[in-house]
Amino acid sequence: MPKLTKLTLFFSTILALILGLIFLINYEKKQNKIKALHTKQAQMLKLAKENLQKGDLVFRVGLDSDSAIISAFDEKGWSHVGFALSSEQIIHSAPKDEFGNGVISISTQDFIKGAKKIAIARYELSGEQIEQISQNLKAKLGQ
Repeated sequence: MPKLTKLTLFFSTILALILGLIFLINYEKKQNKIKALHTKQAQMLKLAKENLQKGDLVFRVGLDSDSAIISAFDEKGWSHVGFALSSEQIIHSAPKDEFGNGVISISTQDFIKGAKKIAIARYELSGEQIEQISQNLKAKLGQ
């Protein structure tokens, strides 16, 4: 696959995820609740284990140079966001790294392992809405 095509595919996948998350954020924006913010690995894992629920957004600042560049342009300093498929599984879009590329699903532990800090946001959505978002994101796996 030519390099330009891979790049176009990568950015279109990110755009699709961003649009989905914008919909989610705008849908229940006023009910947004940041559960917690932690910066130590042990604290982050404990936070996720005790609080993460299906449908939560997990914001992080990654450890790599790409994350530093992205977080410099984000108003809140975040470089990445994932959607919790469960307390143990996160779906997100990633550049080529040890987990693969495109839209992938990885363990919560692996998602947090690549972070300097995280925050969990929970929106007041029905189970049906969370399931619909989950299915839409799962349909993007590998893209």
